[in-house]
Amino acid sequence: MFINNFIDYLLSVTAITDICSTRIKYKKIAQNSDNPYIIISRVSGFYDQELDGDSDFTKLTLSIKCYADSYLVAEQLFEAVRLNLDGYQQALIGTFWINSVKLVDDFDSEEDPVDADQEYLEIREGIYDISFPIANPVT
Repeated sequence: MFINNFIDYLLSVTAITDICSTRIKYKKIAQNSDNPYIIISRVSGFYDQELDGDSDFTKLTLSIKCYADSYLVAEQLFEAVRLNLDGYQQALIGTFWINSVKLVDDFDSEEDPVDADQEYLEIREGIYDISFPIANPVT
């Protein structure tokens, strides 16, 4: 549920959709999809627990990979995402209350061509820690 709300939030940001349209997906995208696009993956989750077993806080770590045919476009998409997430705090993303969002790491990489007609795919990846109340369901 959280991931769907998170994607809906990113889709509501015109600085992002002006670059990648609606091509923001969780874990995978259809083969032969147009570029650029974003793939979101769950890296880890942390659930703070009290001694009685109750938990009221979650830190979810997400990878957000921005794919494009050129490094320049991948970087523009990465920056549009970063500017709308990093430092986001004490606000709603969809129906989810977010305590904070922090960019904790980022990487450059590229994906090799699958066949002779394809070019390298440039990737800018950001790793974000997102903290929110455990009452929010996580998927």
